[in-house]
Amino acid sequence: MFSNDAEQIRERIRDYRRSGKVTQQDLAIYLNINRGSYQNREASGNFEWEQIEAIADFFDVSPYFIQYGVEEEEIKQLAKMLNHPGGLRQPMYTIFDDINSLKELPALYASFLNMDDDDQKRIIRHIKAQNY
Repeated sequence: MFSNDAEQIRERIRDYRRSGKVTQQDLAIYLNINRGSYQNREASGNFEWEQIEAIADFFDVSPYFIQYGVEEEEIKQLAKMLNHPGGLRQPMYTIFDDINSLKELPALYASFLNMDDDDQKRIIRHIKAQNY
């Protein structure tokens, strides 16, 4: 399921950093920011998308996993749901716009619908770019 929770983002980045024996200073240099700024961002889980992409590139992982906790296979599944005749062609809705249909929606789809517009658009651009 998609989760844009700052605590989870922080944990995923910290786990990659620690397992790779990479210091906060190393990532700060890579991101071209000072160590204190990096420490604050990691402590809060508040990174800009471009920084998430750079960190993902550094560790050779998907930025969508770091930011949202989803693997590429889950994004492919979401693409199938969005393209399904019963799926929403323009999924820029909040979870409250179509609450009655949630009983029938897979959790992945429901979590996508609950994301803010910018995050939904980012995922849709990725789906289109990958041609899923």
